[in-house]
Amino acid sequence: MYTLEDLDNSLRKFNFIIEKYKDTIIDLTKLLPIVKSYSGTALKGEAYYLTGRYREAIIDLTNLLDIEQNSKFALGYRQEAYYIT
Repeated sequence: MYTLEDLDNSLRKFNFIIEKYKDTIIDLTKLLPIVKSYSGTALKGEAYYLTGRYREAIIDLTNLLDIEQNSKFALGYRQEAYYIT
């Protein structure tokens, strides 16, 4: 059986993870105009998706498809983001 303390601990961990994704978005937004990178663009698109910023995710995942046209990663996440929005 879960207690309120268990729930509180889980929420704290979740919030910590979300903040890390937000930090990742900030860092990659600064870096990607300088260094185009498949993995950096993929990570940024995924971070946008996981933080609920679906329109931004769609933009980055579309940019990822410009780098690698048949990226299953980009196609899958972009499809989900379109579905949610």
